[in-house]
Amino acid sequence: MLGAVSTVLALIFSVALLVLSMAVSQFGPRILYRFVQDAITQVTIGLFLASFVHTLLTFVVTRQEGTRQFVPQLTICTGVVLVGVSFGFLVIFSHRIAMSIQLQNVVARIVGDLDDALVDWDRQRGERADAAEGRGGEPSSTRSSRATKRRVRRSGPAAPASSR
Repeated sequence: MLGAVSTVLALIFSVALLVLSMAVSQFGPRILYRFVQDAITQVTIGLFLASFVHTLLTFVVTRQEGTRQFVPQLTICTGVVLVGVSFGFLVIFSHRIAMSIQLQNVVARIVGDLDDALVDWDRQRGERADAAEGRGGEPSSTRSSRATKRRVRRSGPAAPASSR
């Protein structure tokens, strides 16, 4: 069982890294941080590592002294369940990798990240403005009218390319 777990682990993750390296060459290096931060990826790697270590320790504990043999039945059953769950997560992991490198999903995540960054930026700008107002800065009505003018200017017709 130890050999099967380690072989499957090495094969699947080497293929996944090959696919991800090809995706990085097409979409850029920002796709890798999603792979590393994905909870399914972390759980899958953790389960396979736990299966490997558990099976290795089971081999250490299992022994034979003369005619008497010690086989930890509960430990072996736990190892079988752990390997089964690991292979179940392997299927989910493989599906997640296949979906994560498709163009429409990559673009959707980029747009989502940009939207989150803009919301954070706007919130921080508002907090700084509120702090400035509390210290005796400009009144909020003047600040909000300037912000509205900037938004209107940005959303208006695009400037000619020569004036940029």
